[in-house]
Amino acid sequence: MEHNYPIPVYIAKFCPQNKADWDLRSRHLNCSNDDTKIHRYHCVPNSQKTALLEFCYDIIRPLVQKDNCMELAQSGTLNQYYCKKFLSGCPETHYYSDESYLYPNCSRIDLYGKCYIADPSCAYASTTLASATETIISTGTSLSENLTCTHVESTLTIVSTILSFLIVLSCLTNIVILKRRWIQDATNIEDIVESESMLRESLHHSVSDEEGHLTSFDPKNLPGSPRRK
Repeated sequence: MEHNYPIPVYIAKFCPQNKADWDLRSRHLNCSNDDTKIHRYHCVPNSQKTALLEFCYDIIRPLVQKDNCMELAQSGTLNQYYCKKFLSGCPETHYYSDESYLYPNCSRIDLYGKCYIADPSCAYASTTLASATETIISTGTSLSENLTCTHVESTLTIVSTILSFLIVLSCLTNIVILKRRWIQDATNIEDIVESESMLRESLHHSVSDEEGHLTSFDPKNLPGSPRRK
């Protein structure tokens, strides 16, 4: 519910496009449908063209002049918007404000461009009116929802690309770390082999010296051994 208006006003995803749906929404909001012509259901854009609003109008429904759509001002008053420049869909006869479902282009707005899609000055409508008119509001899908989906898809693509880059970077980092560890391990093995080689060489020299000492030993030199004359 919008609180910036003197009457209860609600944001609508789309405005009804036929009498049956119009009456359904009227009953949902508990609007009147008696002969007083007061408190009738309405669905129109706001004056900034940034939202569609539905409400029960607390004043007698006005007669709208041809070549005009309806907008709700911040004061809670319905104003007419001259639509003669629309490419199509501008009312060609007078009509009551609670019959705007007869003119769907009066409620088809570009929420981002803040303009009527049928208006050739609307940046969005000037190039994509044909595709925009295929976005039938009666299906329940508004133009703003379509643009939001496109934005979300673009964002997901960017996020996916960034995540892929981070995964590749992480893999490369792990490879570099493992390679450095392998080189360090290989260096340690070479040091161990060299140490073992030096130890074996040292032991070999020790054994050789001991054998030489035993070879030069003469038992005649032992105490008590008979001496030759």
